[in-house]
Amino acid sequence: MTLFNSIEAFVHSLEHEASRTCALLDALTDESLRTRVAPDLRTLGEMAWHLPQSLGSIAAQLGIVIDAPARDTPPPTRASLIRGVYDLAVSGLMEGVRQWDDDALLGPGDVYGERWARGHTLRVMLDHEIHHRGQCIVLMRQAGLEPPPLYGPVARDVPHPFDAGPPAPSERLEPRIVVAWRIENIIWWAILTAGAVAAEWLWLPDVSWWPLGAWWGAACLSVVVLCLALAWPPLAYRGWSYSVRKHDVMLAYGVLWRVRRSVPRPRIQHVDVRSGPLDRAFGIVKCTLYTAGTGEADAAIPGLLPEVAEALRERLLGRGQIGG
Repeated sequence: MTLFNSIEAFVHSLEHEASRTCALLDALTDESLRTRVAPDLRTLGEMAWHLPQSLGSIAAQLGIVIDAPARDTPPPTRASLIRGVYDLAVSGLMEGVRQWDDDALLGPGDVYGERWARGHTLRVMLDHEIHHRGQCIVLMRQAGLEPPPLYGPVARDVPHPFDAGPPAPSERLEPRIVVAWRIENIIWWAILTAGAVAAEWLWLPDVSWWPLGAWWGAACLSVVVLCLALAWPPLAYRGWSYSVRKHDVMLAYGVLWRVRRSVPRPRIQHVDVRSGPLDRAFGIVKCTLYTAGTGEADAAIPGLLPEVAEALRERLLGRGQIGG
């Protein structure tokens, strides 16, 4: 049986635990007090209100009368009032216990029909508060509140275990992808231009000034598209990078709109290495990641050397090195 064997030891423990409870009560909001996880369970306000109630109830078993709410008293609707009542209960308990000497802690008392040493009852009192404080933390999470760090850092203060150590270096695409992209763009430009010329030749009449304006407009538009087709690939190449970290694959790409995309490694189901005729002409391939998801669940990394893509595929599927 654990018990306190000195008044100062209990007062020291009470001060520490009370400071933690006060930090929790200070984090509550008036709206959060109505939070409950099931209709027949206590709300967060009722659970927080039980903290000063239990101090008064257990202290009464020891013959100490403190200013604490009775068990049937409904909780207030303001969190600050609960904090104020708790402060009064702690102060009264501390004052009452200081009236004893250390030998009184070993003496027995009738506590809810059982014979406990007073030092043991005080230990149970603090353990009981810790127990219900933990339940308050669960309800705070349900209410969308961040609990305070009582015995150590909370989730927001703990770095992800996979992020320990230096960050993974960003990898670049093969520079030859720029030429491949330019050629691909020129091919599409030629197809669209030929289609536009055929459409104007067949559908527009040639007996007025309008066809001449249409031809000039189409020619200017074609020149603009050709310039973009040649200038865009270097810009896209400078914006492309990827890094393989321990918990995800981070992709960064885009010119006007920059995108940073994280693909969780546990969700990657398989990896394909593909190459079209133009890719093979430049000795590069595309690595496509397929994940367990819907919508834009897949991701592709273009412009890789075949050996780099194969090593990446083995690594992501867990058959290679797992480092970040």
